[in-house]
Amino acid sequence: MQLITEHSGPSVLSRIFASRQQCPQCGDRLIAPEVTEFIEGGTIQHYWVCDRCGEESQTFVTPPSI
Repeated sequence: MQLITEHSGPSVLSRIFASRQQCPQCGDRLIAPEVTEFIEGGTIQHYWVCDRCGEESQTFVTPPSI
């Protein structure tokens, strides 16, 4: 096992959640996805539900390779 003690930028999780998702219907800020799914090939799919209007949406994130 290799321990990485230095990195050149923000963590993958901080980049994923720093984008401040907004509801495509009403524009309200979405805080956290209802479900997060890891898809073959490294893609991450988030399922969102807006607390204000109930709109359901999804986003895809492909983290950079290490």
